[in-house]
Amino acid sequence: MKISTEKSAFDRQFAVRYRLPRPISRSYESALYARDEAEIINKIEWCAGTAVRFVAALRQALYLSGDPGAQVGAPGVRDFKQETSSGAFSPLAAMQSPVRLLQHAGAYSGAVDRSDRASLLSSLEPLSFLTRYRIACVEREGVRVLLGPRMEYLIWAEDRMREVGEGTPLLVDTETGEYLTLRPLALWRRRPSRPLGSLLVLRSVRGDAGRYVEDGVPGSPAEEIPLEGRPRTGRFDPGSGIMKGIRDPGTRYPDGLESGDYAVEGVIWKGSMSDIYLAWNSSRNAPIVLKTYERRGSGFDENYWHFINEEKYAREPGHPGVVKPSRVTQEGLGLVYEQDFIGGGSLGDVLEDRGVMPLEQANAVGVQLLHILDDIHAKGIAHNDIKPDNILFDTDGGPRIIDFGIARSFIGDRNEAGGGVRVGTEGYIAPELMAGGAPSARSDLYSFGVVFAQMLCGRMVRSHEELAAGRMAPVGYLGFFMRCLAENPAERFASARAAAEALAGIVPVQERAITLDIEGTLVTDYGGRHPRPGLFGFIEFCLAAFDRIFIYTSLSRREAEEVLASLHERKAVPGAFMERCEYVDWPRGADGTVKDLRRCGVPIEYNAIVDDMGVMIPDDQRHRWVPVPDYSVAGAPDSGFFIALADIRRKFALP
Repeated sequence: MKISTEKSAFDRQFAVRYRLPRPISRSYESALYARDEAEIINKIEWCAGTAVRFVAALRQALYLSGDPGAQVGAPGVRDFKQETSSGAFSPLAAMQSPVRLLQHAGAYSGAVDRSDRASLLSSLEPLSFLTRYRIACVEREGVRVLLGPRMEYLIWAEDRMREVGEGTPLLVDTETGEYLTLRPLALWRRRPSRPLGSLLVLRSVRGDAGRYVEDGVPGSPAEEIPLEGRPRTGRFDPGSGIMKGIRDPGTRYPDGLESGDYAVEGVIWKGSMSDIYLAWNSSRNAPIVLKTYERRGSGFDENYWHFINEEKYAREPGHPGVVKPSRVTQEGLGLVYEQDFIGGGSLGDVLEDRGVMPLEQANAVGVQLLHILDDIHAKGIAHNDIKPDNILFDTDGGPRIIDFGIARSFIGDRNEAGGGVRVGTEGYIAPELMAGGAPSARSDLYSFGVVFAQMLCGRMVRSHEELAAGRMAPVGYLGFFMRCLAENPAERFASARAAAEALAGIVPVQERAITLDIEGTLVTDYGGRHPRPGLFGFIEFCLAAFDRIFIYTSLSRREAEEVLASLHERKAVPGAFMERCEYVDWPRGADGTVKDLRRCGVPIEYNAIVDDMGVMIPDDQRHRWVPVPDYSVAGAPDSGFFIALADIRRKFALP
């Protein structure tokens, strides 16, 4: 098969995005989602820093495994200067300092385009030797293997894995079976509330404890955990069951399989019913997706008919916003669906990454989605599962709807449209469907309303009253949500087209926000409460320049209210500040160690945080941090607010 220039470029993209270890592939994926120029620059820098730290952690683990007396330290540039043993990990041991990555990370000076994602990709390509290895994490039930940014699968483990220790990640050579344990440079955690586990990487050392961050995940909190364990090497029998499981995620096609016009890059997702592969179609000279039906029970069960529905219902609408699978039967592939590769990620990925969308973008996406739904409904089809994971973005930011597996015809087949059929995903299902009613265009509109509210406020809501009570959506949208989220279907919009016209008529007015710390930033501390010099004037500026003012502090809501009331009594802040400021609920514990601006419900690019502690700011949000020196000595000379005002004006382009 002749290799085109386009395929060669796609091969490189696939290796970085889907086969490099999760911290790197996940942060690279996040850089692809960035839209605002400042965010693109920051995400590129963050991705490069993530890659440098992770490879440095691997190199330090290799070095420590051969020198029992060496001390554990925070992974960094110095680890590229240590001489390490070779063996199975010779590519890692021989790796030179990644100069271009360090330039993108801001650690080295040099002429790189800080906003060029193609340059970032080229900088990551020297790490492609890591695709030879797998990260395998020891758990009580077995070993969980990580593959790319969002895939992990559990395999049976030999008894001796218990000796390695639960929560220990291993770097495993898929060719030789040799492995390197990574603890305490990296740890593995799983929480029942999260679909994916967390690969934590050591960030700093203080005494016998380390500060760990889930590198590569936006807004990742830090954890302080005792330093335990020591890296060591070992070897699995290359023909053993554990090695077979590590090499093969239980998929139909291996990476690189060629069959006729198709070159399969590899699996990128394993679902309960279907597996998703990226492939190259040489006749189209374009990347495509192959979707398989994987029968995991006996016979042709309900899931098989859902798979058949994919093509049956998606082929009817003519709108280009519907991703249409076509059935392919070819030697070496069997029965699969081919569909266009939509490379901008899902709406679920984007919201997880960014929190909420800017109003202008949300409006445009919402109107486009409603036009797509209108075309679907015109064919008598209810999609029946509108949710963020079933909405993809192309590289231009346009939305596409996928997954017609549980779609239903409400015109052509009355029996099929009857009540009691499988409906939607919990949280997005219209009330009448929960009561056993039939899917319809208006039940899809309810699901759209839940999705659109999520785009604006970053959380799932089910009524316009809930939105209004929490000031989670701008007032101008409440009437729209009243119609979309009405409990009675008859009170919703008559059609998706009518909803699109209503949404297009709303002029999006984006709110601008400023977020403020208290202790060490506005005042000395909770006990003294001495205001920083210039506090009154600074707050006056914030009241005039910003629509919303958030208080994001380690103090409890009651403690924060006490401090602000004290400042008001002493006339250290304007009275309007007490009415305007909003307290950000901040969970304590593992999730409460950084100030994640996504919790504010305002797009990150329209918010900034004024804080004296950089350690509280997530790496991917540091471009929205307004640093001020710690103010802890009352009456000391201080120019903190003067510095902050200049930075705020620059960030928001204010006069």
